[in-house]
Amino acid sequence: MRCAGCGQEVAAWSSFVLCVELFAAPEAPSFSEEDLARDRRPELDELIDRLRAMGEAEIAAEEARVHERRVFRLCATCRERWHLALSGIPRPVI
Repeated sequence: MRCAGCGQEVAAWSSFVLCVELFAAPEAPSFSEEDLARDRRPELDELIDRLRAMGEAEIAAEEARVHERRVFRLCATCRERWHLALSGIPRPVI
């Protein structure tokens, strides 16, 4: 197998696995009393109509925008680079 970072050949037993998840923030929006009192039926009907008109590929693309998971195999050198980058530690200049 090859390292996803540098392309170097790496044995499975000596590789590192990097998992990245990207998803929509789970916080709910805030609503005012006015927002809650307003009739939302026309907006909901329009949304339902748009969803019904979408094809499977379009739906899958929208789902991918909400949640994406990637898995990368890395060599030891690239693992260290990712560790430093994610830790906010500046890389040494070589």
